[in-house]
Amino acid sequence: MRVVLQSIGVAAVAHAHFALRLIPGPPQCTAGDYVWLHPCLLISSLRNIYSAFFPSTSCEQDLNFELRLRFVPQSAYELLLTESNAFLYLNEQVFEDFLGHVAWKVNLEAALELAALKVCRDYVEKKAKSCLDHKVDINAIDIDSSIQKFVPKTVLYCGNNKPSAVRRQFTQLLKKYASLPATESVLRSLSILVDIVKFDVEIFKASLGVGWSSPVDLLVGPEVGLSYRINERCEVSRLAELRSVLEIVLRKMEQNSEKTIVQLKISGSAQPMVICCLSVSNICCTYCSCLINILCSIVH
Repeated sequence: MRVVLQSIGVAAVAHAHFALRLIPGPPQCTAGDYVWLHPCLLISSLRNIYSAFFPSTSCEQDLNFELRLRFVPQSAYELLLTESNAFLYLNEQVFEDFLGHVAWKVNLEAALELAALKVCRDYVEKKAKSCLDHKVDINAIDIDSSIQKFVPKTVLYCGNNKPSAVRRQFTQLLKKYASLPATESVLRSLSILVDIVKFDVEIFKASLGVGWSSPVDLLVGPEVGLSYRINERCEVSRLAELRSVLEIVLRKMEQNSEKTIVQLKISGSAQPMVICCLSVSNICCTYCSCLINILCSIVH
């Protein structure tokens, strides 16, 4: 992974933010089926992992590795200060996730703003490569093609949106962001996408405590810390801050059991927090604990 990151210009200081995941089929076609690979995983162990998670996969050629910026700091600006190329990589990753998986969640105004920010950035980047004037020339942009390319069809053709009104609004946004520096444009884009894509949190189906069989959504992220909710319609309740995690242990639920649990020692708590992931494989507990461990190292 380090070799790949170096080849795309990401400095070593940001390598810890990245991870590889294994998915069946092209990244844009996956429906949420993937496995996060542990940073210390050996290539020789891959067969055991994907055979447990993807038993229906007929051949190895159907599996793909995807490089992701998984371990996001609490602030995107913090990542910008750490490594600008990693910051830009995160933005492209999140924008692709938006277009590919959750575009239906956004309203027209937000979709047009995201598209305008993207078009202006791409225009400036193209000009920079040709060593020409970096100022955005609105007249040189194909408005209709840009709208079709970057505004989700589910949003564009929803309701009574008139093409002329959409085109006019998009043109106004292009003029608004024409002179916006690339870093500020990305920060604005991420501030919109964070509530749509939820790129700063991962959700695990889990039981809290060995004796609690009712599953909940366990939320892990720099902003939510360790939290849970009964379902998507319920409020999120905080369990602990990432800073308060002192120790992470993976152990068997019982002596002769195959089920693995994550046990967390929390500052100020006499009893450990016990997480039992509901998954077809104990690997889920492994990459849940890995996520918590690396996020803890980032916030510390």
